[in-house]
Amino acid sequence: MAKDKELDLTITRVPVGPGESQQPRRIRYRIEKSTRACYGIDATVRGARVSDPFRVRIVGVTRNPDGRWVAQQARNLAIEGQLDNVGFLIRDRDAKFTRAFDEVFTTEDARVILTPIRAPKANAFAERFVRTVRNELLDLTLVTGRRHLVRLLAEYEAHYNSHRPHRGLALETPAGRDAERSPIPIDMIRPRPAVGGFINEYHGRAA
Repeated sequence: MAKDKELDLTITRVPVGPGESQQPRRIRYRIEKSTRACYGIDATVRGARVSDPFRVRIVGVTRNPDGRWVAQQARNLAIEGQLDNVGFLIRDRDAKFTRAFDEVFTTEDARVILTPIRAPKANAFAERFVRTVRNELLDLTLVTGRRHLVRLLAEYEAHYNSHRPHRGLALETPAGRDAERSPIPIDMIRPRPAVGGFINEYHGRAA
């Protein structure tokens, strides 16, 4: 998993629960992630946002995340220097967050903060990202394999950080909120398919 250094997210298959219809043609995923200061989620995709709570970085994809794998992703971030400016880690109480995982952050002088039990709003940025990536991508996609999933998530990460407007940023993007822009006439704006054609990004037409 250390090879997927460009990804900061753990994704695992979620079994269909009692009363839910079987979906043999669709692979369903749950995601859990960490962020600026890392936010943890329910137990599914682990990502890390290091710069601000709106920017997402995907770190790894695995079929069977366990405590050892999750701790290794944290070590990879530390080795890359991605935890240098992290002041605290917010995570839930999932058993996959082991003592070894916490020690990676404490050795980087980051404080580990546990969310209350069954209080998803205490980890709002992470929870919202999980809902967004599911609604906009994973629930609409028939994932054919790990490589396909990694590619989709990498494309979605670029879209989320550079093109998707955020209400919390006054409809700016995390990567471009400080950039100066000139107004573009509406008849000069054209859609451009992204992330396998599931999403359109809108750009000014070249003169």
